[in-house]
Amino acid sequence: DNLFKQKLATTKRIIGSANIDYQANQKFGASLQYSNFGTSQSPGSKSLNDTNKIDQISHSVVFVPRLMLLKKENKLMHNIMLTSSFQILNDKNKLNSTNYEMKTLNNNLIYMFGHLPKKINTHVGLNTNYTITAPAKMLSFGFTTGLANTFAKDKMNSSVQYSWSKN
Repeated sequence: DNLFKQKLATTKRIIGSANIDYQANQKFGASLQYSNFGTSQSPGSKSLNDTNKIDQISHSVVFVPRLMLLKKENKLMHNIMLTSSFQILNDKNKLNSTNYEMKTLNNNLIYMFGHLPKKINTHVGLNTNYTITAPAKMLSFGFTTGLANTFAKDKMNSSVQYSWSKN
C-alpha cells in the first residue's frame, strides 16, 4: 500500500489457511481447519514510532467432528456436532503486546433433529467461550434452541431461534 514511498509506513499482510475434511462413512465425519493472518509495518517516507508500529499475527484452529443418523423407516434425521476452536493473537510489538495479546477457546455442542416428510428441523446447543487477555480472563456459557420449517414446494423457509449466554 505504499508503492511511491510517500506514506509513513508500508503495511504487509500474509494470509494462510489449510482445511482437511474426512468422511469415514455415512454416519461420521470430521473437519480440521487452520488459518493464519499476519499484519506488519515497515518504514516508508519516515521512520516509524515504535509505539504505533503494527506487528501482529493471529492463528486459528477449528476441529468439527460430526455424527449423522438417518432412520429410513420413519425418515428421521439426527445430527450431533461439536465445534471446538482455539484462537491466539500475538503482538510482536513489545511495547503493546501486553495490551493486545489474546487467547480464546470456544466450544459449541449441537444436536439437530429433522423430520424429513414434514420438513421440520429443530436444534438445541450448549456453548462456552473462555478468553484470556492481559487485563482479564472471561468465561461465558449459554445455550441456543431453534425450529425451522420448509414450505411452498421447498422455495420458502421460516425459522425462529432463541439464544442465552452469561458471562
